[in-house]
Amino acid sequence: MVRAAIFSGLLVCISGIALLTLNVAQRIADGATANRDSGHWTLSQAEVELLALDVAIHEAHYDIPGQHAAYAEVRRRFDIFYSRILTISTSDLHTELSINESFLDNFQKIKLFLFAAVRDIDDDDAALAAALPDLQQQVLALRPSVRAMALSGLSTLAQTTATAREQVEQTLTLVAALTVVSMMTLLAMVAVLLRMDAVNRTRRIEIEASAAHMAAIVATAQDAVVTMDGRHRITSFNTRAEQMFGLSAERAIGANAPDLLLPEDQRSALCRIIDEVASHDPGEETRRQRLLALSRKGTIFPVELSITAANRPGPRLLVAFLRDLTAEVAAEENLLRARDRALAGERAKAELLAVMSHEIRTPLNGLLGTTELLALTRLTRKQRDYVHILESAGNVLLQHVNDVLEVSRHDNRQVPTVSEPVNLAALAHDVIDNQVATAAQQGSCMVLCLPDAARCTVFSDTRLLKQVLLNLVGNAVKFTRNGTITLNIRHLGPDGPTEFSVQDTGIGIAPQDLRRIFDDFVTLDTSYVRPQGGTGLGLGIARRVVAQLGGTLTAESQPGQGSTFRFSLALPLLDPVQDQPPRPGRPSQASQTSTLDVLMIEDNANNRLVLGEMLTRLGHRVTEAEDGAQGLIAAAQRRYDLILMDISMPNMDGLQATAALRDQPGPNVATPIIALTAHAMPDEQQRFRAAGMADVLIKPISMTKLNDILHRVCPAAVAVDDDAGQSLADAIIARRRPAFIAEAEDLLARIAELADEPDTNDQTCALVHRLTGSARLFGADRLATRLALIETHFKTGNPAAARTEIAALPWYWQHTKCDLTNSDAPPGTD
Repeated sequence: MVRAAIFSGLLVCISGIALLTLNVAQRIADGATANRDSGHWTLSQAEVELLALDVAIHEAHYDIPGQHAAYAEVRRRFDIFYSRILTISTSDLHTELSINESFLDNFQKIKLFLFAAVRDIDDDDAALAAALPDLQQQVLALRPSVRAMALSGLSTLAQTTATAREQVEQTLTLVAALTVVSMMTLLAMVAVLLRMDAVNRTRRIEIEASAAHMAAIVATAQDAVVTMDGRHRITSFNTRAEQMFGLSAERAIGANAPDLLLPEDQRSALCRIIDEVASHDPGEETRRQRLLALSRKGTIFPVELSITAANRPGPRLLVAFLRDLTAEVAAEENLLRARDRALAGERAKAELLAVMSHEIRTPLNGLLGTTELLALTRLTRKQRDYVHILESAGNVLLQHVNDVLEVSRHDNRQVPTVSEPVNLAALAHDVIDNQVATAAQQGSCMVLCLPDAARCTVFSDTRLLKQVLLNLVGNAVKFTRNGTITLNIRHLGPDGPTEFSVQDTGIGIAPQDLRRIFDDFVTLDTSYVRPQGGTGLGLGIARRVVAQLGGTLTAESQPGQGSTFRFSLALPLLDPVQDQPPRPGRPSQASQTSTLDVLMIEDNANNRLVLGEMLTRLGHRVTEAEDGAQGLIAAAQRRYDLILMDISMPNMDGLQATAALRDQPGPNVATPIIALTAHAMPDEQQRFRAAGMADVLIKPISMTKLNDILHRVCPAAVAVDDDAGQSLADAIIARRRPAFIAEAEDLLARIAELADEPDTNDQTCALVHRLTGSARLFGADRLATRLALIETHFKTGNPAAARTEIAALPWYWQHTKCDLTNSDAPPGTD
């Protein structure tokens, strides 16, 4: 900017000096020419010529001899005077002197004289002789005018000359000033140029250092750096590129980059990328692309290309960075394999849990079912004690299995959360009532602290909240002898969260163990655990449930002083007098009767017989249907209080029948439906509920399980005592056993036949599921376990393993059939 201003100023000064110099030269030339001298001479000579004319007229008038020559002299002198005046009038001098009014007036008089006298002068001698006296008088009268004209003209010329001289002096002064300014400007330019030269030298050094630095960076870069021109020719090739591609820079420079560096199927992609980047302004477009590169040895390896146009003058230059991704791709593949192994492990874990659930639940079902049936027979006191011990041990073992499955469900996020009105007082009393007998056996008492009745109703998940409190209170009861267990529920402020705490005066927990008591399967080596049994999962489940509800479970304890478990939840308060809407799917008429009208849709005749007998013993009316289609026909005829729907059925399965009931208007569009299934994984149970089912009843079915689910889905169903609700007798099982054996042999034959045919997984799985339920009902535990395993393999996408297990079914069936035919002895008595 400064340099441009200096150059502009210098140019103006030089131009001004040149123009002024020309002006001075012109003025000097004007003052030095003969025109101005002739002007002075002409003005002075006019008066002389007028005097000469006067003399000639006088001589011609008085000199008698030689009159003709005298007249000629008059004419000559007149012509000379005339020419002098004509010269003044036609020259620039007249224009210069016209500014003087005196000059103009006298000059005008002279011209009038000349115009008047020219007629006499041009006449013959006689006429001229007659006019001479008048001419002489006119000449005498004109002499003052001529003198005045000459004097005023000379005065004006003198003034003009003086003015011109002053202007020349001023111009010369201005020229000198401009010359000085020009010199100063030149000096400033010299200073600026010197400064610019110093700056340029510094910049050159910096640029050379930066270029050397950049060259070192490029030479030592871990990525290959390749520059190309607009025609894809390589212009530079760094050391890393030489190592990566096995090519020397001399060999690479000048070669076509796509042809040299990439396999044939990748070249068009690189050419397209180069053309796209080259079509944009420098720095505007940067493309990144994964490609396959080709080394000199023919090895193909993955690279990541990053290319952009360099910002520089001249021809377009493209800069490409290529990073070898061989190690990263290998790491990604290893990571994917590790992920696949982890997913396979999770699937195996889920499969193991499902199988172990059946492996353990099946004998437990036989144990608990038999115990339940045995308890309904005539027993001695000692036998009843034995039955009670069996039932208690079986329930404890079942609870352990349930704990393991509960952990898996929470870890897999398969436990849904619902928000419903919860009465904290009723909930707390249920928890206390559940544990008070056990606490009394330990010699402990229980204390319950509740908030105001007006603030006891909140929104939460009743089942999950009760599960946490039962776990915590049960844990406190287990490790407190002759002490106090306090369940305290309070609101922390008007709009604050609700705090739940369980405090005991038991043996306490060591500080080093507080950090791990919430871990799974933790059984402390101190006396805190060893006096009592357990899986070490209760607190872990409680921690997961509290986290799912939006809180954090904490523990405080000192050895020998008891423990306090505490958590807080943000639970919206509900006005206790507010009318609560009925839960969806609950029949309104069922609340007015203790006997339920039940529609049972089950394709297995044995299952229909057993389940129908159980429902009848519980005091309910039962209508049977053999498949989903018959069930829809029965449901369309009248309204039922409850529908028991088997999942796996021919023609129309339970899900299809449920969807039809829910989608079509009819008397049972809102009737609650309970799913009947022998094997349902957690995600399948969620699918059942999403289809419109209220709950899931997993086979085998006991009287207690059936009665509990009826009360959960239809609260108005009246519970019956043991005398009013006896379970099926052994005689009923024995009577239906031959039919089961025939059915099982037929189904096993069909399963084996389908297993040998392709694309029959779904049909085979359906038959396996159907046989599993019957096997469990009739105590064929070992066979039911294998069938459950086969069904799990089909549902988890492992049909090959399922067919391997199917091949072993005949052996299991032979042993099962032998056991069934030898189990007809009636129960003994003491």
